[in-house]
Amino acid sequence: MGVPWRVRLVLFLGALFAMVAAESSARLLPYQWAGITAAHVVWAGITALIGTALLDLRLRRDTSRWRALHSLSRRLSQPLELHAILEAGIAHAAEFSGADAACLRLLNDQGDMVVANCLNVPAGFESEYRAVRPGEQIASAVMVGSEPVVLSSVALAPDLRAMLPKGKAGAAVITPLVCEGKALGLIALVFGTPRMFAADDIEALRAMGAQIAGAAANARTRSELIRQAQTDALTGVSSRRYFEDAVRRELFRARRVHSPLSLAMVDIDRFKQINDTHGHLMGDHVLRAVAEAIRSVRGTDVVARLGGDEFVILMPDTSLEEAEAVVDRVRERMDQLNGQHRFPFSISLSIGVRQMTDLSLENLLASADEAMYSDKRSKALQTD
Repeated sequence: MGVPWRVRLVLFLGALFAMVAAESSARLLPYQWAGITAAHVVWAGITALIGTALLDLRLRRDTSRWRALHSLSRRLSQPLELHAILEAGIAHAAEFSGADAACLRLLNDQGDMVVANCLNVPAGFESEYRAVRPGEQIASAVMVGSEPVVLSSVALAPDLRAMLPKGKAGAAVITPLVCEGKALGLIALVFGTPRMFAADDIEALRAMGAQIAGAAANARTRSELIRQAQTDALTGVSSRRYFEDAVRRELFRARRVHSPLSLAMVDIDRFKQINDTHGHLMGDHVLRAVAEAIRSVRGTDVVARLGGDEFVILMPDTSLEEAEAVVDRVRERMDQLNGQHRFPFSISLSIGVRQMTDLSLENLLASADEAMYSDKRSKALQTD
């Protein structure tokens, strides 16, 4: 990062030695003025060579910065998941800076800076320093601003020292991840020996932090939009669109590995009457209670709201007998909710269960739907 100070010192001392040697030799010659002039010419030539060498090194470093930023930009321009963005970001930052260890933290909803990705840290670091508060330890250096901060060995907090074996950290750079003025997290780059950093290198790390933060923010937005599209807003169960994708996927898997797949259609009895008598707000409470009852039985099933008061339970690796047992537990759970007097009436469910054999998706849904309505008609006859 920048032209190393050792290289500058060696070049300067070499040039100085060459000039002194040339001028001293020149004074021993018969024509001292000619020797001294030659020494000055040598000095000018060496100075020009040093300037050219330094310029070449600067150009190499500028090219390296541009390539690092361009490579990271190309990588992050792809539609990546958040974990892939964080992996690419920390890897590029560590490679560019030559850091011996690196840690990327994200700010969570509780205000903690939580470890999201690490490189070359000792075993136990992630558990011991999993989360720190802004203003404490690793986070204190950057949360007050949006620029990278360079820390010497004497200023390193315990969590930074712990990123290298036996705490042999000589310097660190803390790069914030800021997008549109909002801090999302930081990258800590730790070096085993003292380091000096050029202003251009710090600026390159700041640009990397902004690229990573922007990509991470976009990934979070995409993830939230996908989650909203896959979730029924009222009940919190899966949406019809998500269910249709899931059932096709599970049908294909069931046929391929010859595993059972069952499906149950669920309908709320007298739901229209509940809405007409008690209002739509009460109807919404009923829908959420039914979704809670279904979802609480088994976490492995796909529970979706098809629309109105109709729900569906997709049960992978479940035979018809097992599915009927699941349905019985759903009814029991619904009875428990009724017993808690959450409503001024009892909620009952009509449920039809079918197992996939050679049925197509449409026929499977139609068969389960018919079984559900058969259950509803049976209840109506019993009431009469």
